[in-house]
Amino acid sequence: MNRIKHAILNLLIKKAYRLVGDNEVIQVSTAGKLFMGGSELSEGVVQNIVHDAKYFQKSELWKIISNQIRDIANKNTMTNGTSLDDLLVGKTTLHTVGMIENTITKLAQVEVKKAEPKEKTKTK
Repeated sequence: MNRIKHAILNLLIKKAYRLVGDNEVIQVSTAGKLFMGGSELSEGVVQNIVHDAKYFQKSELWKIISNQIRDIANKNTMTNGTSLDDLLVGKTTLHTVGMIENTITKLAQVEVKKAEPKEKTKTK
């Protein structure tokens, strides 16, 4: 019976609450350009963001933190949860961690333009 109750509550939460989507933080166009708040980010900023995303994605610290948050949210939701509020907080927490991971993965896959070497001019 507990599983049925949780399934019904999950459905209600998805329909009743609007959660932030991973496309709302930083948008990646099909051309690989990054936008934040509707404004295109400069190439230098894009290079930094992509570099940081690749590093962060592989970070041992991020793996530990995200796994711990997931474990705690699951425990508080499924094992120790006694109310709709417990389920809502747990689901929101899991959604947020997933959104962060999706954003980082998407950013880490962006192809960064390599700077072209400047031609040297000959002096006479």
